[in-house]
Amino acid sequence: MDVNIDRIMNHLDEIGRISSGTKGYTRLAYSEEEDAALQWLKTKMEENGIPTKQDRVGNVFGRIGQADAPVLLMGSHLDTVFEGGLYDGALGVVLGLECLLRIKEMGINLNNPIELVAFRGEEANVLGGTFGSRAFAGLIEESEAIKEKLEGLSFDWQDVESVRNRKKYLSYMELHIEQGSVLEANEKQIGVVTSIAGIIRFHVTVKGKSSHSGTTPMDMRSDALLYASKIIQEVNQIVCRFGGDNVATVGELDVHPNQANVVPGLVQQIK
Repeated sequence: MDVNIDRIMNHLDEIGRISSGTKGYTRLAYSEEEDAALQWLKTKMEENGIPTKQDRVGNVFGRIGQADAPVLLMGSHLDTVFEGGLYDGALGVVLGLECLLRIKEMGINLNNPIELVAFRGEEANVLGGTFGSRAFAGLIEESEAIKEKLEGLSFDWQDVESVRNRKKYLSYMELHIEQGSVLEANEKQIGVVTSIAGIIRFHVTVKGKSSHSGTTPMDMRSDALLYASKIIQEVNQIVCRFGGDNVATVGELDVHPNQANVVPGLVQQIK
């Protein structure tokens, strides 16, 4: 089945205009921009006679084909990280939309319906990344902590419960840009995913003792940042020893008191 590449690029351009800031593309989870992008998708599908629905946490669905057969689900997300790229998430949604449009235009009879989804709140956020898809898959556990966070975004636990999928799906497919550089390095245009990182986050606190950086002798210091740096290096070395597809990153530090003239006494949020 051929696709309309001009329409695909126009749709990507239209989504790209839904952004805050002037650099990159910013549609943070639960922002006005993400809301507008999800509404854009609903409007595009409805204008082309594709029945749509939006569940109580904001996931948007559109379906073509008979209603009483197992469904092939495809899609991605429309939110971004701060100053993200044009294609992350949006490509999978736009290509899924193009598939629905071309099937309708070509009058193809489907043995099984095809459904497009744009999951809400995919990127890191207060409810945790992949929120919309985890709610759909029933992977969010009830707790007072999650209920409190939901209330902060005008959701409640009943919303999460209501979107849990109870239908029969054949499979799920998603086209996504490569966020590493393996394909590019090997001069390949497309690849099939064989594994994905299972995320585990550790929050570590390292304690030392704050002291004046100009007067405290080196042999009398208890520098929390120095200790933390050794942990960071060890994390990297451990993962390199494991090899394979294992990865690890320390991407966030909270140094106290974070002043040039004070030996750090505490490092938190090593994760």
